[in-house]
Amino acid sequence: MLDHVAQAVTEICAAQDRAMLHAATQSGIVALGFDSFNLGHQKHCKRQFMIEPTLTSWTAQDLQNYDRDNWYDRDPLLARAASKERPQTWSATDWRGNQHYGDHTEYIVELGIKNGVTAPLSNHRGTLSAICVLSFTPNLHGPKVASAVAVIGQVAMTRAAALGLVEADDNLAKAQALVTLSPQQLEILDWARQGKSNRDIAEISGSSKRAVDYHMSEILRKLGVSGRSQAIAILASK
Repeated sequence: MLDHVAQAVTEICAAQDRAMLHAATQSGIVALGFDSFNLGHQKHCKRQFMIEPTLTSWTAQDLQNYDRDNWYDRDPLLARAASKERPQTWSATDWRGNQHYGDHTEYIVELGIKNGVTAPLSNHRGTLSAICVLSFTPNLHGPKVASAVAVIGQVAMTRAAALGLVEADDNLAKAQALVTLSPQQLEILDWARQGKSNRDIAEISGSSKRAVDYHMSEILRKLGVSGRSQAIAILASK
């Protein structure tokens, strides 16, 4: 296994463009016994992680179907990717019967997915970075394989940044994250950009301050930021 990881790291570090980086990452993943991968770096929300990955071997149709069916809050793999946990192996049937995730289990079983690894990667506060790899054969993967996937994912992410691929993704992520806001939330954020407090916005819009406070907290959550100044900066950069 160590030889596989060393070879993958060597090829990833030698990549000179997105196509070479994608091929090197895919080769490393296949060498570990998996078939496909999805890697996202510094994404501002779960939806952005799935529909605008930094590198992926999943088809555009796969991502569109995922987006169409709104799996974001019902996907245990995505929840794990957003956590600070160690990389973990999983089986397609791990969540069968779970009230919240059961539908997603049936979804990936229908796709023929047997198991995989999800590994959170280093990220800035309020963003999501992770790699998820899938296998269509019932192989057994242990903790060492999960750690190997995390190493390959981390090196690929670092190389993507060195090649200038991440900055473009980050700008797109900021613009895309705004799409998740409702018209009312966009209006509230625009008033905040003009220097209005939540109390001011409540008076202007004829809403209660409690309602504006709620919408502001939802704005921060959806944009993946910790303060209104960061949210305003995202709006200003649109």
